[in-house]
Amino acid sequence: LGEVRPDAGKVVIGSTMVFGNYSQEGLKLEVDMRVIDVVRDVAEYIPLDGGGKLTATGLLERFLFSKKQQQVYASKLSGGERRRLFLLTILMTNPNFLILDEPTNDLDPRTVQWLSDFLADFKNTVIVISHDRYFLDMVCTHIVDIDFTRIKSYTGNYSFWYQSSQLMAQQVANKNKKNEQKR
Repeated sequence: LGEVRPDAGKVVIGSTMVFGNYSQEGLKLEVDMRVIDVVRDVAEYIPLDGGGKLTATGLLERFLFSKKQQQVYASKLSGGERRRLFLLTILMTNPNFLILDEPTNDLDPRTVQWLSDFLADFKNTVIVISHDRYFLDMVCTHIVDIDFTRIKSYTGNYSFWYQSSQLMAQQVANKNKKNEQKR
């Protein structure tokens, strides 16, 4: 995303790439604005498949902000509502590549379910960093396990990764035990 320079080589981003970066820092506003104005400041509407469009008000309603709540100032929102508004401002940019860093922090269960349903229908790339195993099971189809010594890729959800990694750990333990017995 241009925030960190690569150690070597270069990063080339295609001209049609639109990133949506949901960071843990959350929404930062220079001035206090009404919820509807925060979203309209990003875009009035987003295009839909088939030529339709979804207005800022419509997306806010889908994101559980009533018409009355859309007139409230962002500073008056709860922490979870602010996180939901931040996520909505990112989706309003109509990204084709989402990066979600701990997206379920401070979200109520209804919003987490809505987000998982949205991501299930999202046709583009999503990278999710999360400790929320239930959420990862709902939305992930591919897990990349990164530790200090290796990177391993798994096709499947979190539960599949967990079972596979436990099996692999057991196999390593058995091999080590056999080697110990040979000595």
